[in-house]
Amino acid sequence: MSDTRVLYNDQCPVCSFEINHYAAYAKREGLPIHFDDLNGPDRAAWGIDEDTAARRLYVLRDGVLASGIPAFLGSTPINSCFPT
Repeated sequence: MSDTRVLYNDQCPVCSFEINHYAAYAKREGLPIHFDDLNGPDRAAWGIDEDTAARRLYVLRDGVLASGIPAFLGSTPINSCFPT
């Protein structure tokens, strides 16, 4: 399984609730998914400014960056890391 990184806004109650669910599942299942809070130092490595990053979710998988709904549903979705 490939390494996946998720950039999200931990200060957004809806975002943090949802991502905390995914993070707990990923940890429990040993999935290689890293969750980066855009409000911390990890955002700099993404090359996305804070305002842009706060507007939507970003997922980096296999070197391909997806954002918004495609990050969940497109060709590089976070959901493909989780079995159905």
